[in-house]
Order: sequence, then structure tokens, then C-alpha cells
Amino acid sequence: MTNTSGVHAVTIAEYVLGGLLYINHNLDKYLPLKQEKHWIAPISGEDLDQKTICIIGAGHIGAEIGRKAKAFDMKVLGIKRTAQKLEYFDEVHDFGQLRSLLPLADFVVMAVPLNSDTYHLMGEEEFALMKEDAVFVNIARGDTVDEEALIRALQEKRMKGALLDVFHEEPLPVSNPLWELDNVILTPHSSAISKNVTRKVIKMFKDNYERYQKSERLINEL
Repeated sequence: MTNTSGVHAVTIAEYVLGGLLYINHNLDKYLPLKQEKHWIAPISGEDLDQKTICIIGAGHIGAEIGRKAKAFDMKVLGIKRTAQKLEYFDEVHDFGQLRSLLPLADFVVMAVPLNSDTYHLMGEEEFALMKEDAVFVNIARGDTVDEEALIRALQEKRMKGALLDVFHEEPLPVSNPLWELDNVILTPHSSAISKNVTRKVIKMFKDNYERYQKSERLINEL
């Protein structure tokens, strides 16, 4: 069996950085103004330069997010099962250090697999530790987060906002309060989708088939 997360890594990382740029430069605020044909004074945004991003889960996807974040001259912190040095990361700590890193981060990105250790990894206490102007991103799995705690933090403006691609229940019920929050960007579990991904998966299958015929180790073998 092979792991396709490496194939999706570039697409998901671009989704994350694109979302952070969109939020930090207030592009969402211009959309309704365009529809109204209303010209206003420019709304000041903030550069990603020198901001701190904490990536919870520094595997294939998290590592690619870190690489792209470093290209924006951000400070990149990582959380991984075992602390280690990783390229493009300023620091990588184990999960025991999560709460000590959250107050330092301008952006917190969930990129962990869902298992017994990561279920509701981010909850009431963790969200309380984040900066009031921080942005939370989840491209992992919905249940890595206590969704009710996240909703409360967003409703009470205890963080700047969130970019969410995954949820406890999908499709997201129309009754879910996240639909009504103006500090949340929602997407329908689509961060890994692009026209390029299909081509990459087909190429990986072809390469692995050739490797299999030669009894060679497969790419991204589990």
C-alpha cells in the first residue's frame, strides 16, 4: 500500500498559504464592495513576512506548508510525534510542547492524521492560549478539533478567524453556526483538489507499477 499524501501536499500547501494571504490582506472585505460598485479608501492588510506559523503535524503535507511559509520569510514552528530537525522549520517539538507554542503563533495549522492521540487535540484550553489576532486553519480531519470549542472561540472573537476545510459532520449541516460567522472561511473538503493532482496520482501509479515489476521499493510505501 502507498500513501498519496505526498501527491496532495503541494495543492494543500498552496490552499493554506493562499487562504492566509486572502485573510491577512482583507480581500474578503472587497468582494461585497465590488458587487455594490462602491469605491472606498484602501483597507490596510498585513504581510506574512516575519509572522509565526505553527504547523501541527509535520509530515508530507505539513512539511510542504512549512517550505512555502519559509519562502514568505515566516518563522516556522512544527509539532511532530518526535522532536527533530527538519528543513525549512525553525523549530520542531513533540506534542507535549503544543500548549507552549500556541501563544507564539500568528497562524495555527492542523495537518495531523486522525487517531486516538489527535482526537480533539485542539480544544477549549488550546484555543484559549491562542493570540486574539491569530488565525486557525484545519486541513486535517474535522475531529482533530473540538468543533463546539472552536465555534465558541470564534463567536466570542477570541481569535481573528479561521480557514476550515474539514468538519465534524460533512456535508456541514445548514444549522451549524459556522455558516453564520463572518470571521470564518469555509470550503467543502476541497483543499486537496486541483487539476494537477489527478495527473500526479496517475504518474505515481505508473512509476510504482514499474517498480513493482522490478521488485523495487514503492514510492511512499506504507
